[in-house]
Amino acid sequence: MFSGSLFLVHTGGHGERKDEFTEYAKIYVESTICTVIGRKPKLGGGVKMSQTRSIFIICMAGIMMIFAFLGLWESYQPHVGPVGNGPSHQRIWSWFILQFLIAGCFLATGILGLRASRKEREEE
Repeated sequence: MFSGSLFLVHTGGHGERKDEFTEYAKIYVESTICTVIGRKPKLGGGVKMSQTRSIFIICMAGIMMIFAFLGLWESYQPHVGPVGNGPSHQRIWSWFILQFLIAGCFLATGILGLRASRKEREEE
């Protein structure tokens, strides 16, 4: 969604769309930062995250973690091939850590969104 809007801005060439995109980007970035640090956003009320979306993000983070472990396990399984073509441990572990960190960020985003939606529901 974010990159699609960026594509429209660059291909459309209309000043109005660029201004809309810039305003939306400011609201999105500020609301994301405010969600992480636990403050209310000042611009536009922020971007709301529903409980369903938060649960979906948490499930996707779990699936990403499972795939990271499966990739690590698959990398150390014996393979057929010439001698000297063994696994590159540095590459395997760097990809595993990167995938696990991305999944952890998704998990944190989902948990924060779930907490915010529950807090919002309690206020109503």
